[in-house]
Amino acid sequence: MDTVVFDVAERVATITLNRPERLNAMNQQMRDELRACWQRVKDDPDVWVAIVTGAGRAFSSGADVEALATGGFVKPDRWRELAMHEGVALLPTPRRMRVQKPVIAAVNGVAAGVTLDLVTEADIPIASERAEFVDPHVSLGYVSSHEMVNMARRVPVAVCLRMALLGKHERMSARRAYEVGLVTEVVPHESLMDRARELAALLLKNAPLA
Repeated sequence: MDTVVFDVAERVATITLNRPERLNAMNQQMRDELRACWQRVKDDPDVWVAIVTGAGRAFSSGADVEALATGGFVKPDRWRELAMHEGVALLPTPRRMRVQKPVIAAVNGVAAGVTLDLVTEADIPIASERAEFVDPHVSLGYVSSHEMVNMARRVPVAVCLRMALLGKHERMSARRAYEVGLVTEVVPHESLMDRARELAALLLKNAPLA
């Protein structure tokens, strides 16, 4: 795999979105490789916990708008009709892939747009102090949809509406994300993955079928 790094050690799978030169923007290849990663987590009996994070300074900047604009997700003559369905709405996430194992999201930087679903669907989302959360859909001419619906399961609806309506002009800090319940803790940036692994180790101490 080129756009996602998948590693398993001591029953913990680590999934790293790996297009740092594009702030880990989600293109078709990354979507397909992420789907394969969740399938491996789901099917491998030696994987009990998964961690998802990003390479470089971003968790993910969301859908790759260049790929959307040029038909990079689907055939160019149909991208306007199908981009939301094939390129965005079907982003492989733990819930959509029916992964019934604990997932930790380690948000190392900006988490934007469609990839907010990876945060809101994690069982234990944690954030670096450098993390930010933003839904830029309306700033790009799109309508915010499932991202804010999923987020509303964790945070007050008023917070979701503010993000959806203000678009790129509303960037939620890690501390604010903790205050509203989007993430469960905020840690120093350099300690993020160590803390994620600590939490994974604690999960492994519990009964796996509980």
